[in-house]
Amino acid sequence: MRHLLLCLLMVSLGFQHSTAQQQIDSLKTVIATSSNDIETVKTYRKLALVYEAVNFDSALYYYNVAMQIAQQKNWVVEQAKTQANIGFAYLYSKGSEVSIDYLLKGLELYQQIDDKEGILDSYYNLGFFSGAFEKHDQAISYYKQAIPIGTALNNQQRLGMIHNNLGLLFEYIGRYQEAIEHQLKALRIKEDIGDKTINCSYANVGLNYNSLGNSKMAIKYFSQSLEEMSINDNHQKAVCYNGLGDAYLQKGDQKGALDYYSKAFLLHTELNNIAGKSRFHLKTGIVYVKQNALDKAHNAFLQALEVCPTNSNNQLLASIYGELANLELQLATQNKKQAKYFQQAKSYATKVYALAKSTNDLNKINESAQILYITNKTLGNTKEALLYVDIYMSTKDSLLNKQKIKAINEVQTKYETEKKELEINLLNKENDLKTLKISEGEALQSRQQSYIILLVTGVAVAILFLVLIYLFYLQKNKSNKELVAKNTIISKQNEEKEVLLKEIHHRVKNNLQIISSLLDLQNKGIEDLKASAAIEDGQSRIKSMALIHHKLYQNENIVSINFREYTQQLLTQILGMATNISPIQIINIPENIEFDIDTAIPLGLILNELLTNACKYAFTGKDTDKIEISLSKISMDNYQLKVQDNGAGLPEDFNFKKSRSLGLRLVRRLSKQLFGSASHQNNNGAQFIITFKDTLSRKKIA
Repeated sequence: MRHLLLCLLMVSLGFQHSTAQQQIDSLKTVIATSSNDIETVKTYRKLALVYEAVNFDSALYYYNVAMQIAQQKNWVVEQAKTQANIGFAYLYSKGSEVSIDYLLKGLELYQQIDDKEGILDSYYNLGFFSGAFEKHDQAISYYKQAIPIGTALNNQQRLGMIHNNLGLLFEYIGRYQEAIEHQLKALRIKEDIGDKTINCSYANVGLNYNSLGNSKMAIKYFSQSLEEMSINDNHQKAVCYNGLGDAYLQKGDQKGALDYYSKAFLLHTELNNIAGKSRFHLKTGIVYVKQNALDKAHNAFLQALEVCPTNSNNQLLASIYGELANLELQLATQNKKQAKYFQQAKSYATKVYALAKSTNDLNKINESAQILYITNKTLGNTKEALLYVDIYMSTKDSLLNKQKIKAINEVQTKYETEKKELEINLLNKENDLKTLKISEGEALQSRQQSYIILLVTGVAVAILFLVLIYLFYLQKNKSNKELVAKNTIISKQNEEKEVLLKEIHHRVKNNLQIISSLLDLQNKGIEDLKASAAIEDGQSRIKSMALIHHKLYQNENIVSINFREYTQQLLTQILGMATNISPIQIINIPENIEFDIDTAIPLGLILNELLTNACKYAFTGKDTDKIEISLSKISMDNYQLKVQDNGAGLPEDFNFKKSRSLGLRLVRRLSKQLFGSASHQNNNGAQFIITFKDTLSRKKIA
């Protein structure tokens, strides 16, 4: 069987060579008999094109002959076209970046004679070539320079191709909002001109929706692509089947996902698409991970890596290494956090990070930085862990999925709305035509019956009065509608402000937690007990503030927090950090008392200091330990907070107002900030009394 295949291959190659030789002989005959120099130049280019598949050096020779003739005759356009042909030869025959230099020479020639069509084609080809060599920013720049020229020339077909390729580039580097905008522009253009490649645009939009996690819209567009597709377009079918597999996997339908992945694999096998086969093993490994069959998943990922071609794109390699890194972390969790798994995960994540940096893929940079932070922290590499946590946080803000999804939905709505507006405009034009005909008929009738109008002047006056009333009614309705519209806008703005305020509180809470974690990392390397205790006190204060922002983020009412709930959570948090202490807790705070952030933060810090001091100095770890917190309203604007423990109390000669303790100084200053005072007394233990005014009263005083 192997010999038979070899024979068939040899016959095929021989046939191709024979066909090429026939073309070469025919073209040489044309050159020998031609008396038209322009025709000779074009024939030399055709001859070189045939030689590209047979002998690259010969192809280059004939291109140079064509170039020499064009230069002698000063035919700038022919020179530019020949330079472009040489560029394509280097791309497809050698895979060399030298191809871009030849395109730039062609562009310069077109610019000399201001040939807009040639300039447009040059920018488009430069974008295509740069993308092929994964120079994504450069490719995007060339395509964007082509757009205004294509618009001026009204070359809709070329514009559709440009927007399509820009969408693919932006999707590749993780800029999904810009990707979907360009893909929908390409789709709209192709629909208008009836482009036969519209199925590719449907598939590309589906790819973008998959990247955004919108499986419903992805399935819709992949299905449309399959409906518009040619029967024999197996490559595009494989892309759609693979995309449908991803969409069904996002929905949680693992069986459906495997079915579509298998269909894509059969087509990739038929097309001998090695990268497609590698991607099949990658996807099946992801399904195995979701089924918790980690050994099968590991084998599938390694098989994907083995099959992956050496000249594969960085994105596929980064995806394989990324899945292997995450899998090693899962194996570490199941195997008592053995160091070898963390070490292997770090190795894979390092490769992902390098590949992602080369293509500026923010998603992969963010994911790999998170893994490198976790692995380095676990392996004791504190400096590296801090480096990667900074990278992780800096890229995180660029990947706000909710905002991206909202932007995509707005673009999709805009696209659908524009289509409907075109239909409405068409109907309006038809109605205007009918109205015009009716008006002309009424005018004719009016002229014929003008004498009747003289007899019914009184009626006309009455009608005029009614018209005025009707206009007043319309004006009133218009004003009401404008008022409703303004109220709607105000309501929407209030909702948006509330969402933004919640997001701010959430981010402040997250940032405070990061600071606390960084202090925790720093504290591990400090041997000085006083310095360590100071850092722990700082952490406690940060956590008390973070708790306030957390409650404001969770509350329906983002202006104030329930102080009883906050006090209970703060006390639980402080006691959780202490050891061998479990005092009786008494909280006498009315359930309906709420404070805003200007009152809650200083009051929370005061409570934090008093409760922390009680845990450190008052309690002995016995069952009789007790702490009582009470809050009461003593007048219209004034409140009193009491913190009582049943410890030994403070020394008799203790002067609260002159104490140099940082915590007690903080209590005194914060009390003054609340336009109140702080005092203490020994009453079967230490008792601290804080009087203060609420925010509204303080604003009146200010």
